[in-house]
Amino acid sequence: MNFVRRAALMIGFATALAASFVRADTFTYDVNYFGMAGDIVASCDNCPLTNSDVVSWALSGQGISLSSSASDANLSISGSSFQATPSVISYLFTPSSSDGATFNSHGNTFQLLSFGTAPSEAFEDVGNVLACQDLADGSSECSGAEVHGKQTIATRVPTAAPELDPAALSAAALLLFGAIAVFRGRRQVKGTIGT
Repeated sequence: MNFVRRAALMIGFATALAASFVRADTFTYDVNYFGMAGDIVASCDNCPLTNSDVVSWALSGQGISLSSSASDANLSISGSSFQATPSVISYLFTPSSSDGATFNSHGNTFQLLSFGTAPSEAFEDVGNVLACQDLADGSSECSGAEVHGKQTIATRVPTAAPELDPAALSAAALLLFGAIAVFRGRRQVKGTIGT
């Protein structure tokens, strides 16, 4: 292997190693929809969100407050209408399904729900957004709206580059310098024995 190939291999290896240290494991989105504010933290940024993809959430507004850290917190996502992209979380209200996303805690509910109407009906991409509070008498007080089509629920929060662990950097530097030493040690010099 000539020197140029070895150098390219070392640079490629060092780049791949550095890239592995800066990959984000979670993605934070700011919620600002239907009078609700807060954040949703997801483990993916290009997927239909499922219950296991939502790491945590905290929402407030419309007289209610919800949090995944509450002892009675519950999240229920059905279908594939709740989508995360690198820039937003959106919800597609579609009449062909009964998809939904429901956040519950502290006796409060925030819900995105498609109607699931038959295609023969006059509705097109229709659903409900509800914010409900359980009252002491066992009833619920809700505010809601009928919505149509694709709605942006949250926008991605830009993240700063993560801090690199000194031990990982030391290991990477040791590996890189070791590889350089091996490559330099294997170079043949003209006029030496065995050439």
